[in-house]
Amino acid sequence: MLCIAAIAATAVPGLVQDFDGGYHLLEEKIVTGRWTLLALWRSDCHVCNEEIDEIIRFHRDNAEHRAVVLGLALDGLAGRFDEQAFIARHGVNFPNLITDESNAAALYEQATGEAWIGTPTFLIFSPDGKLAAKQVGGVTQKLIEDFIAGAKR
Repeated sequence: MLCIAAIAATAVPGLVQDFDGGYHLLEEKIVTGRWTLLALWRSDCHVCNEEIDEIIRFHRDNAEHRAVVLGLALDGLAGRFDEQAFIARHGVNFPNLITDESNAAALYEQATGEAWIGTPTFLIFSPDGKLAAKQVGGVTQKLIEDFIAGAKR
């Protein structure tokens, strides 16, 4: 179940990389005006490999009107070939950036005030860019959509 408690944090700060090695501020990649699901994953994570289809469907069904997905691969830039293989193997349809697990842990702890547990982890940002929910472990498309629908009331 998603932790629905309101979290008084703005978008996650920190530098991440694209697949060409360029740097970006993660907070600039959180889409304002729509819900953003930030999916933190590793190419060798068993649950990530099993659950990614739910996130792909969520993005496909929602990207045009109310929500988008942004992936954050935690294998680091050195693992980009494994990450690219994961993306190709699963037909991932949303943009992805790269960091390493220690940086992801710091970003997660700063955003939530809680200790990092591992992948998969999901952070949901409201249309105004504030962290609205977090989930460690797999989620379903329906659970995310139900959370967003309930939060809009």
